[in-house]
Amino acid sequence: MEKLEIIKIKVFIVDDHPVVRFGISQAINQETDMGVCGDSGELDHAKAEIQRLSPDIVLLDISLKNDNGINLIHDLASTNPGLPVLALTMHDEQIYVKCSLEAGAKGYFHKDDSIKNIPIAIRTIISGESYFSKNILNTLCQTFANHSDHDDSIEKLSPREMEIFRLLGERKRRHHIAEQLFVTPKTVSAHIENIKTKLNISTSDEVTEYAVWWIRQNFR
Repeated sequence: MEKLEIIKIKVFIVDDHPVVRFGISQAINQETDMGVCGDSGELDHAKAEIQRLSPDIVLLDISLKNDNGINLIHDLASTNPGLPVLALTMHDEQIYVKCSLEAGAKGYFHKDDSIKNIPIAIRTIISGESYFSKNILNTLCQTFANHSDHDDSIEKLSPREMEIFRLLGERKRRHHIAEQLFVTPKTVSAHIENIKTKLNISTSDEVTEYAVWWIRQNFR
């Protein structure tokens, strides 16, 4: 009797830590219904390989060393519509969850979660559902509950704060913003602190991530 060939789920991994890629690959390749078809540590190479290999799902670290993985989620939503992305991250702050989902991610896997759950997450997303690590669910609920909080607070920014917020959204560094606005870096930092307070955001990194997302939503 002829054996039926199992069609494996093709997984592509994007993470700038080789050890992490290796560990995830091992967890996936132990499964009979899935396998890693490729991996990459940086975005441009990842984009090219994803087009070449046509994976069924992409596992993506959103905090790459020299780039923002959320940019790739957004790009893939345009170039490869229907290709699901599972965000991998150490971040559990609202803004990272929100930006990842708004960009098009189908799930959010926290790296504190057991690596044994990665195959479960992959199967869940391939079946058409979303996957979220347990410690993300509370954050996710809070995110939806406060969905419009930051958007409403944008109106509280002064013209100068709004100018700096937009430049942060273009990923300009503080000293570049200072040069462009003819002020000192210390003044820029003071404005960013005010922005954090008005938007109820904890860290400068979160302000930048939100600014990038806001620019994309309002000026694309």
